[in-house]
Amino acid sequence: AFGGEDCPSVAMLKRWSGIGNATEFYNLYGTTEVSCWSTCHRIDLATTTRDAKYVPLGDPLDATVLEVRNELGEVIREGDGLLFIGGLNKQCLVGNETWDQLGPSYLRNSGDLVHASGGVLTFLGRRDSNFKYNNRLVHCALLTKTLLSSGPVETCHSHYSKPEKMLFLFVTLAQDCAPEEAMPPLRSSIEPHCECPFQIVPVRTLPLNCHGKVDVQALLYQSKKEGLLDYGFAYRQHLSKLWKKWAPQNGSEDSIIGKSRFLLCGGTMRGLEALCQDMEFATNCSLPLLAHKVLGGTFEDAAAYVDKAIGR
Repeated sequence: AFGGEDCPSVAMLKRWSGIGNATEFYNLYGTTEVSCWSTCHRIDLATTTRDAKYVPLGDPLDATVLEVRNELGEVIREGDGLLFIGGLNKQCLVGNETWDQLGPSYLRNSGDLVHASGGVLTFLGRRDSNFKYNNRLVHCALLTKTLLSSGPVETCHSHYSKPEKMLFLFVTLAQDCAPEEAMPPLRSSIEPHCECPFQIVPVRTLPLNCHGKVDVQALLYQSKKEGLLDYGFAYRQHLSKLWKKWAPQNGSEDSIIGKSRFLLCGGTMRGLEALCQDMEFATNCSLPLLAHKVLGGTFEDAAAYVDKAIGR
């Protein structure tokens, strides 16, 4: 039974389960505030397709009530929303709460984003996994969902490093997938939705700590040890996105952008200021000559300066 963390994908479970293995797998879901487990789903590997990225949360246990609510607090039957859980005899007191405050039909906000479709709920991610970057909201659940909807990605775990202002998306890929071929389209799929520098890091597996949670520190350590982290490339990609945004006549091909000149491609002084401020914020580094490089050279000149300035 899997519980307390994202359930592995069907493809991953089929890889673990050898031919003739009769082990049964269950996905358990719930929160401590509502007497731990609230739903259960038996995963039938024989009938579930390998391409199924999300394992359903399952049916509610006895006396359990589930509601999915949108941003306005309205109950919805289809789409993405926050999951609320409650029911008779399914309550635990938290902090200084009393039974009189809760009542018999009190539903708690689980803090989890789920997708509802045809009466089936699937877990998308924690709402608090979303974060503000330079006053702009980044939806990690959306990015994870986008990556998982692609063919090569089997599992995905996101981590935002506040000190580095870098989003890491750790993914496990299908066995027959070459990382060097999979990475470019994966980056392109989430770039429009991600306002901050990011790295998609292919790993063999997602290590767990003693509590059964994904061990982020172990992931970062192992990825750094194996040379999988590339900050310079991430900053170059971020600069490219800003260049396209503020000089919109560049086109979309990297080869075109590399030779392009900011002002000749529709860039303005306002855009220049915004680009420079954003890059200094992203890199945590003063870039006093960036404006000069952008105005007097090509994208490649500006990118080379940033790479040298941050020492990567």
